Amino acid sequence: MPNINYFFYDAYHCDYAGAQKSMVLLANSLSRSGENVSCMTVMGSNIDLHLEPSITRCYLPQFFYKIAKPRILNILFSVLFSFCFFFKQKNKNTIFIGNEELGFLSLLPLRLFLAKVIWYVRSSDKLGFMDNFMFYSSSHVFSMTKSMLEERFTRLDSSKVSILSSVFTPPINMNEEQLLADKFVFKDKLCFGVFGAIVPRKNIIEAIDGFVSADLNDSVLIIVGPKVSGFEYYFNSIVTYIDELSLFDKVFVLENYSSIYSLYSKVDVLLLTSIDEGIPRVILEGLYFDKPVISSNVGGIKEAFSEFISIGMLKLYNKHNISKLSELISESKAMKRCKTKNLVLQVFCEKKHRELFLLGIKKL
Repeated sequence: MPNINYFFYDAYHCDYAGAQKSMVLLANSLSRSGENVSCMTVMGSNIDLHLEPSITRCYLPQFFYKIAKPRILNILFSVLFSFCFFFKQKNKNTIFIGNEELGFLSLLPLRLFLAKVIWYVRSSDKLGFMDNFMFYSSSHVFSMTKSMLEERFTRLDSSKVSILSSVFTPPINMNEEQLLADKFVFKDKLCFGVFGAIVPRKNIIEAIDGFVSADLNDSVLIIVGPKVSGFEYYFNSIVTYIDELSLFDKVFVLENYSSIYSLYSKVDVLLLTSIDEGIPRVILEGLYFDKPVISSNVGGIKEAFSEFISIGMLKLYNKHNISKLSELISESKAMKRCKTKNLVLQVFCEKKHRELFLLGIKKL
């Protein structure tokens, strides 16, 4: 299919979490390789700022993100602007890529006009009957792992599925030697770290419970991540929980810490206790910094990180199994420590990700 234009769309235009980063990395990679790429976004948003200059922007009004908080409004506005792009474009040979569920649903009505609409699946979060409806309505489905799809869909049509490896690029403008405030330099203590947005699906209370149950002397737990709009109650509940258990000298919450990557050098073991994930960037980043990880076995983690499990740098437990989590934390001093930076770059390389995507496009 010559002269293809790849049109990326995400309904949460101003966020820049793991799913949005993956979309931007793929769009940038395609653009750098000479492909025609467009992306619908809000001017000045995090997605806009991280896209390559060569990518054509289709800007939504600034007020869109503010008024489209209810999901149905988000989808309706998204459909409207998607139709505008579809009918105005000069290149009719366009493949539309919807990132996550809302992005895909926003583009799905274009199927009525025989447009090729792809669902870029990034999580194993189930939506019931809607999952199968969207799967069979799509032109094609891309996923980071097969296991994520098997968790969501009752029957898979392999001809409509392509598996991509995830992609990782090292943080830019990173100063690994940046000094931290003295109170966050834990000398002679085993430091556990929870990184990521502080939202309910991260299940951070479980990390605290597992850490407390392990009852390790000379150990601390740091929780690093932003307070997310709409989930302030969850952030506050964690702070309250720490106070109730009198853990003020053992558990620390660092909101929006400016030198987040320098904190990896201070952490001995990373914890991820999520109840739902795709391919968590915190695991990628942790392994890039040669840090062992203890994680809940959700989404595509076991499949995507098999090489790291085999060498002992990643230990898994079934979510909500506090006793197993506590056991792994107790045994963490004995976890294997080895250099995994180069392996991360090798397994999750940009070129491999792009080539698998283009191979899947040929199935259309």
